Amino acid sequence: MQLFYTARAADAWSDVAKMRDREPHVPSLRYNDDMSVETDEIPKTYSQAARLMTKWQGESGPPDVKIFWLPDPRKRSVRLIAVSDDFIASGSAWASSMGPSADFPFRSGLILLTPHEWRAVLRHKMSLPKGWDLASRRQVWP
Repeated sequence: MQLFYTARAADAWSDVAKMRDREPHVPSLRYNDDMSVETDEIPKTYSQAARLMTKWQGESGPPDVKIFWLPDPRKRSVRLIAVSDDFIASGSAWASSMGPSADFPFRSGLILLTPHEWRAVLRHKMSLPKGWDLASRRQVWP
């Protein structure tokens, strides 16, 4: 089974790992030469998909990463915000989005922010994408 996850987020996580001279440790996720991802788990429900995507991002991310889940009321898109000092500030809360596939049957979106940018979001000085409800956030990692 392969899940194609070639978004900016995957590239950013990979770059962070290289900068830190370490390989990410993700036992249930394997990157292929074409940057597709092979996984042994296929989520069947929206909550399973959110937990699995959180696990992938948390285990492959920097040691200080904090992940927040913003549930989609329609349960169609898994939306995560990852916050770490290791990320490069972009000045905006841009979501890397993927469509559903046979191996991950939900849309997904990931925003990478520095702690400074996250504080700006919390103070409403930086906007989230349309439909992302900050009030619904739940910290899911660590």
